[in-house]
Formats: sequence, structure tokens, C-alpha cells
Amino acid sequence: MKYLIFLTALSLTLVTTSYGHGGGQTIEQSVGDYIIEVDYNSLSPEIRAQTSIRFDVGISNKDETETPGFTDVWVTIAPNNSFDTVFAGDINKLEFGGTGFTFTFPKAGDYKLTARFQKNGKSFHEEASFPLTVVEEEVGDSPDNRYGSVVEIVIGVIIGLAIGFFLKKIPTFK
Repeated sequence: MKYLIFLTALSLTLVTTSYGHGGGQTIEQSVGDYIIEVDYNSLSPEIRAQTSIRFDVGISNKDETETPGFTDVWVTIAPNNSFDTVFAGDINKLEFGGTGFTFTFPKAGDYKLTARFQKNGKSFHEEASFPLTVVEEEVGDSPDNRYGSVVEIVIGVIIGLAIGFFLKKIPTFK
């Protein structure tokens, strides 16, 4: 019985964590003495409309020996060839982890993400702008598909139970 519980827990862990930290994409730009980079959590270089995406922004010296001190980053996202802004916010630097935010693009198109690093609300570095191309969502990516993770958990339970059942049938030698 303890093997059954162990294998079920292992299967659930493997199924759910395999999707937890995928790869990501990085775009960077050299500005003066600094390199400003934007990381986003997409396995493909494409960013999809109506899909939440995590952006992390960072800055380092060109020789990458030191990270300039900053307290926050002013970030805007706007469609190209438009005066509309779809996101504007002051992102505080965290003590641990990336300085970032999660955003869902409303529709496909070409956008520009601008990041300006600040110290106590005052700009101290040049800002950088990054072009982003957002593509249409795929049919399977629809926000209405809310049962994806539930199905994955159920599959993990079934696999764990099946492995446990077969291991229980194997005779043990004492």
C-alpha cells in the first residue's frame, strides 16, 4: 500500500511540475554602458494573444560584473503606430527573484515594450524599447479551456495507480 501511495504522489508531482518551469526567451539591448534585457516565459519565440505571459526585466553593466542599483522599473506596452497604451506600470524591484509582471495581450499585432530603470522614482538610466510581435491564439489555447490541468492530474493519478497495481502483483522475496 505504501508503494501505491508513493507512486501516486510521484506521478502527480511529475505531471504537474513538468509544466511549471518551461524555457523562456530573452531579448536584450545595449544602451550606453548597460545591457537591458527582457525575459518572457514562452517556449516558442511567439507571444500569443489572450494568453498570460510573465515578463522579467533586468539591467547589468556591459562587463556584467555588477548590477546597477535601482528600486523600480517604469514599463509601458503600446501597439506600434498608435498612441494607445495597453499597459503602464511602475514595477518594484524584488529582494529575491526577477523584477517582473504578468500581462495578457488583448489581440494580435506589433507592440513595443519600453523599460526605464529608476531609483526612488527618478530615472537614472536611458530607457530601452523592445519590439514584440503577438500572434493569434491557437484554438487549444482558448481561455475557455479551463480543464487542462485537471485532466493532467487525473492522468497522473491513473498512471500512479496502474504502476502501483502492477508492482503489488510482483512477488517479493524475503
